[in-house]
Amino acid sequence: MARFGRRGFANETAAATEREKEILQQLSLIIDPDLHKDIVTLGFVQNLTISDEGVVVFDLKLTTPACPVRDQFIDACTRACSALPWVTDVKVTLSAKSRAGGAPEVKSENLSNVQNIVAVTSCKGGVGKSSVAVNLAYSIAKHGVKVGILDADIFGPSLPYLIPSTERAPADPQPYYHNGVKLMSMGYIRPGESVAVRGPMVSGMIQQMLTMTDWGHLDYLIIDYPPGTGDVQLTIGQQAKVDAAVVVTTPQQLSLVDVEKGIELFDKLNIPSIAVVENMAYFKCPTCSDKHQVFGRAADSKHLAEKYGIQSHVELPIDPDMARNVDDVKASAFPFVCNEAFDGSEASKAFESLADDVIRGVSKVL
Repeated sequence: MARFGRRGFANETAAATEREKEILQQLSLIIDPDLHKDIVTLGFVQNLTISDEGVVVFDLKLTTPACPVRDQFIDACTRACSALPWVTDVKVTLSAKSRAGGAPEVKSENLSNVQNIVAVTSCKGGVGKSSVAVNLAYSIAKHGVKVGILDADIFGPSLPYLIPSTERAPADPQPYYHNGVKLMSMGYIRPGESVAVRGPMVSGMIQQMLTMTDWGHLDYLIIDYPPGTGDVQLTIGQQAKVDAAVVVTTPQQLSLVDVEKGIELFDKLNIPSIAVVENMAYFKCPTCSDKHQVFGRAADSKHLAEKYGIQSHVELPIDPDMARNVDDVKASAFPFVCNEAFDGSEASKAFESLADDVIRGVSKVL
């Protein structure tokens, strides 16, 4: 057995340190496409160890567990490290950064393990906001992360119609479930009832659903906001740290005017708007495949996004399949993005694009 004196131990330590430097130098060549910095500078590379046999092991801690390019990151890290002649194997473990103690400014223990909160909003009613919120949530869930949906519309809850078949744990604070996504809505709590209450009571109801629901660990909580810029918007902003907003509109000018008011409200609440969704942007003729802009030009909503520096602009077509009643399909096949029959459709691709944009957009504002 070889024996090492102090000098031998020092040489061995120096060699190990030199190898770490070489690995980090190689990994610093990998640039995050959204944050535009290398993964070493960003602090993504953690717990680096190198064995005597040349096996490199480290954690790659990304900003979100749903990172759309996580597989590319692993491949790039493996190739970068393997370029060194002494490396025999590379083992990368993916994880995501979490906020210390949960979301900052959180006022409820039930929200302490909710990592990201995304508002889906529009000051104008009837633009398809709830459909966008639900399909966005399930599109994000396809990335293998835990997602919840809160229907914040007390007077006209849409979630029980969009997802009527649900499961629920026996205790009251537990949310409902469907296809792995957690759900909460006044329409589940008081099904079929008309709610007629004044503003202060609405705020109290929203606060209870938001803070008293046992959400558990969630990577993303999608909140479907009601139309307007009133008590509900302010209440949620006071009770939780909303990370970003997705703004839904239609091509009509009247809708765009109201949506602009919503963006300005969220700016005042320090909530960045990261995507504009133009719903019902066009109808694609099944016979000739021509696109018809029934309600107006997409250029107007694109201009709105550019005006407020919103990078993501997604157009959703008028698709009869999206409007199908959930009773027409099996429980496992709704909402729309969960139905394999529609994979590859323009609407399905648009939701995939929106989910990727939201995941990336939220990671930039953390």
